[in-house]
Amino acid sequence: MTMRSLQYLAILCCQSATIVAAHGYLSQPSATYIDQRTKTGYVARVDGNQMFGGLKWDDSPSANSDQLTQKINDGSMPDLKTFFANNYATGCPKNNLDVSIQVSGLSSFKWQNDQEQKGFIDSHEGPCEVWIDSTKVFSDTDCARKYKSYPAEIPIKYNACSGTCKFEFYWLALHEPMWQLYKACATIVNNPSPSASISPSPTQSSSQNSSCGTPTPTPCSLPIKEY
Repeated sequence: MTMRSLQYLAILCCQSATIVAAHGYLSQPSATYIDQRTKTGYVARVDGNQMFGGLKWDDSPSANSDQLTQKINDGSMPDLKTFFANNYATGCPKNNLDVSIQVSGLSSFKWQNDQEQKGFIDSHEGPCEVWIDSTKVFSDTDCARKYKSYPAEIPIKYNACSGTCKFEFYWLALHEPMWQLYKACATIVNNPSPSASISPSPTQSSSQNSSCGTPTPTPCSLPIKEY
């Protein structure tokens, strides 16, 4: 282990009390979490040293992330949806998908850590992705390095969804050899706003008044409206 790695581990140990189980959650679309106590935690851990022959993952978070970026760029690393589903983190164990969230009019997603008042934890460098059903609508090789705001707000287009869809967020944190896998899901609905009711035209109103405004011996008949 390098001296830089030892220094980083010493810092990480000192910070552990504040970052354990406080990594973040999906706030837009507002995902529903089954257990509020564990909603910010990872869903699985993977030994990075077993992923690629000859590569070690005990350097700084930035160096580890840059090393994985090379594997992403040369095609050795699959997309995160595929990687997670490969026996590491199947399904959506933290979220209740029976609750639907309306996303019409939204143009971004948000990830946040309220305890640290951050979007992504600075040390947790690594790639993240967003999928809507089978369409990847966002990806970046190092989300913690690039998106620094609180909450982290990242522009995306929701037009991959028409009707009801599954929104999935994936994040791989590379600050230690045991990679941390984060996943959040939501059921989203992307429908146009309901049309405003149409008032009858002046011609229709006049016609209705002339046929029904004065009592007659025969039953009055209004035009039939179709809904």
